[in-house]
Amino acid sequence: DKIVIVAIDDESYEVLEKRFPWPRSYYAHLLKNLKRAGAKVVLFDIEFDAPDPENDSTFAASIKEFKRVILGTKLTKEGEVLPAEPLRTVYMGFLNKIYDADGFVRRYPVKRNGEPSLALAACKILGKEPEFPEIIHLDFYGPAGTFPYHSFWTVVDDSSFLIPGIEDESDELNAFDELLKDSVFYGKVVLVGVTMPEFHDYDQSPFYFYHGKKSPTPGVEIHATALANMLEGRRIRTFSGWKFYLI
Repeated sequence: DKIVIVAIDDESYEVLEKRFPWPRSYYAHLLKNLKRAGAKVVLFDIEFDAPDPENDSTFAASIKEFKRVILGTKLTKEGEVLPAEPLRTVYMGFLNKIYDADGFVRRYPVKRNGEPSLALAACKILGKEPEFPEIIHLDFYGPAGTFPYHSFWTVVDDSSFLIPGIEDESDELNAFDELLKDSVFYGKVVLVGVTMPEFHDYDQSPFYFYHGKKSPTPGVEIHATALANMLEGRRIRTFSGWKFYLI
């Protein structure tokens, strides 16, 4: 209940009528509204490695103003893929995950070669860095959708952001006003990630076959699970070799 997910979902894609990837100005506007709403930390499960010359400076300014923003990186054999130059901040964490032989995600890399994961970077900002091994077995809370989700478009839709085809200057919905009134982001850690199926950022967790139905988990919720586990000091512990064979 301390973590909220902002989803770049099909609904946002249809409402905003903009091809993805979106201009960085959208994320700048998102940060502005999350700051107004009292969010504590914002994590982006998105790679911003390609430059957006027209909007990078605006996004960078919003990151600087919010202060507690973590951008995603990617670890490769060649090194770390970082965000575009103007966006490189003090707080960054890698987005890599671990897949078991059957393709399921059960483990999470807390740190690698001294670099923090997205979840660990958030723990450091919050001053609650756990003493965990480099890889932990995740203790999942439930199937996909266990964490609260809010559609991206509802968070950017304020009086200064007109929704094409729906709003004009005389007819405004301003969905963000309702979120602000309900304090859904106040004091929360917010993760932003893509949940549109065509981008294939879905994983199979131990809850994949849930009540007889397939329930893939968005990648952003894997990071949310890891972060919640770390903040609670909660994880699945594995038996040592001799105990395993004894059982």
